[in-house]
Formats: sequence, C-alpha cells, structure tokens
Amino acid sequence: MKLYVIALFVHIASVLIGGGGAVASDWLFFASLKNKVIDRSELGLLKSMSVLVWIGIVFTTISGLVLIWLKPELLSVFAFRFKLVLFFIIVVNGLFFARYHMKHLQRLQGKNFLNKMRTIELRLLVMSGVISFVSWMSVLFISTTKLQGLSEVIAVAGYCGLLAAGYILATILLRVIWKGSKSGG
Repeated sequence: MKLYVIALFVHIASVLIGGGGAVASDWLFFASLKNKVIDRSELGLLKSMSVLVWIGIVFTTISGLVLIWLKPELLSVFAFRFKLVLFFIIVVNGLFFARYHMKHLQRLQGKNFLNKMRTIELRLLVMSGVISFVSWMSVLFISTTKLQGLSEVIAVAGYCGLLAAGYILATILLRVIWKGSKSGG
C-alpha cells in the first residue's frame, strides 16, 4: 500500500477520534447542565474524552505533516489551508479548555456550578464548547467534501455563521437552565 493512502487513512481516522471525543465531551457537559452539577464520574468522563481529543490531535498533526511531505501541492488547495486554520483553532481552544475550564470544573465538582461560576466563565465555557463542536465538524466536512462547489467566501462565512448560531442557541439553553437554577428549580 502506498504511504500516502496509509497517511490519509490515519488522518481521517484521527479526525474522527478527536472529533468524536470532542462531541462526546460537549454532549456530556450539556447533559450535566440538567442537574446543574458535574459529579466525580462526569468529570472523570470529561477527562477521558479529553484524552481521546488529544490523541486525535496528535495523530491528525503527524499524519497531516506526512501528507504535506508526500504531496506539498496540498498547500495550494484552499480546502486544505482552511482545514489547517480550523485545526489550529481546535488546538488553541483545546489548550484553553485544558488550562482554564478544566481547572474551574474541578474546583466546582459536586456543586451547582451555574450558581458558582461567574457569568464570563460560563460564557467562555459555552463558547469553547461551540468552537470545539463547530470546528471539528467543519474539519470532518472539509475532509469528506473538499468543499466542492463552495467558494472560499461562502466556506468562511458558513463557518462563522455556524459559530454565531451555535453560541446563540447554547446561550439560550444556558439561560433557560440558569433561570431554573436561580429560582431553585
């Protein structure tokens, strides 16, 4: 088998693993909003999913570098460059989540974190989840479609629109749950 095909398989599988871990941890976090508490087992699952995300990131990076090494003309393709930008966003967001959000979630383990977190912390947490979900799904979409039929402007505007819509929806959900939390419900 050609090295390129192997690298491409590892690359796509790594995106699926990293993105799957990210989606699972986002889902787990929003599911924990129901009872407004992240317990020890939920926090442990979040940490486990985070390991999957980082495994995906490492192998996506390595296989991506191999793909570029074997086929440097990939860098001239907008879809590939856009995917690199999104992947950079995923890495920065992941580092921010690991260094900032996880520290706060550990501190608030077993407590009603909606009442204990400052509003800015909650907004940053929600935005981080939205960035993670939309970026991973966009990378997967680009990996499978190569953005065929989409202009560069439409692709970037679509990504930004999905981020905005995701943040608005997540904020509305958070406000509904937070309102119930503040009223004791």
